[in-house]
Amino acid sequence: QRYAYAKPEQLEKVSAEESARIEEETKWAAINRKVGEFKAGDIVEATCVVGSDDRIYGEVEDTPRKERLGTLMGLRIPNGLYRAVDANTAKLIVPVEQRFDKAEGGASRKEGEDLSK
Repeated sequence: QRYAYAKPEQLEKVSAEESARIEEETKWAAINRKVGEFKAGDIVEATCVVGSDDRIYGEVEDTPRKERLGTLMGLRIPNGLYRAVDANTAKLIVPVEQRFDKAEGGASRKEGEDLSK
């Protein structure tokens, strides 16, 4: 086996913030998106703009847009209600491309299709 090494003067220190930024960019690049690029159908968790500081989750219905209140995004939450959330607080849980229940999803199926084969 061959081993490689680096001399201390060849290393570059990276701050915790820079490391976190690189890690975040890498996660988003894995799904071919820029950081914070949400699409309709994504499942996200975010802070509601009106009502409380509680975090809610739901399906992105309206992608982020700049408003006078900030960058807003529309979510359809599980009980069927529509909520405006602060897109800057949104955390991607499941991208639409990976959802089983959406036609766009990589693992989607046709109605009645048997997946046990």
